[in-house]
Amino acid sequence: MFFFTEGYENELSLCDVWAKWIMNRTYGEKNQFGYYASEDECLSSQSSWYKEFLNKEYLNDEEKKKYVFELVMSGMKEII
Repeated sequence: MFFFTEGYENELSLCDVWAKWIMNRTYGEKNQFGYYASEDECLSSQSSWYKEFLNKEYLNDEEKKKYVFELVMSGMKEII
């Protein structure tokens, strides 16, 4: 898969979109790596993630940002 952009601003925007997608898959749709004791716990976690995402509170969570950055960076290194 290839993506082309023109200029630094567009490249950063593209990376930002991928980072948000990865973060949403990790903490929302895939409920933090798929392990929870019960369905209620899973739904509660997803609900809290969606609220955090929509309010942009995730931007203050250094642990989540670091994890996603490392995923994106390792993916980029693999294709070099």
